[in-house]
Amino acid sequence: MSQRSYIEKALARFSMENANSVATPLATQFTLSVLLSPSTDAERNYMSRVPHASANWSIMHAMVCTRPDLSHAVGVVSKYMANQGKKHWNAVKWILRYFKGTSGVGLVFGGDSNTNCIATQYVN
Repeated sequence: MSQRSYIEKALARFSMENANSVATPLATQFTLSVLLSPSTDAERNYMSRVPHASANWSIMHAMVCTRPDLSHAVGVVSKYMANQGKKHWNAVKWILRYFKGTSGVGLVFGGDSNTNCIATQYVN
């Protein structure tokens, strides 16, 4: 199971279809905190035009359905979804860039006839 089509549509929706891909869901450079939330009217006005909540929900949907590799990154950025600043938005865009390079990643379910277990693995 993969969500290649969904991810490609999400990238286009947030104008990230031509972005350079990255290898990790969230880089160590993103040390996010509540202190990075908008503190001035100008910053709040700017962030009100950024589709950060919609992007967060799009990423979250992919995580729940087929992309558990996004769990940590989604948890980090979701903490600030109610009041995201520019650096929080940059972290969300980083995750979208990770999407760009891993749009074909998904889950493969298969059973083991001896144990009746379901095994999962990522495929690209």
